[in-house]
Amino acid sequence: MSSRTRTTYYLTFEVESGDRMEFVVNGEEFGICAEGDEGILRFQGTRYYGFARHPRAHLRVVQGYNHSE
Repeated sequence: MSSRTRTTYYLTFEVESGDRMEFVVNGEEFGICAEGDEGILRFQGTRYYGFARHPRAHLRVVQGYNHSE
């Protein structure tokens, strides 16, 4: 006797109008999204076509090095 499990993944997006939209996505797409991601959402009606993230600027504070010493 064998059993199979199936996982359904959902992503919720908040669009510029403030509305939230929820889509069923595959596990890979779910795994690469993080809360706070910003970008372009592609969809038609309830059909999800993809999400292209805008790169985040990574700011790092680096302590200065004095070359004259």
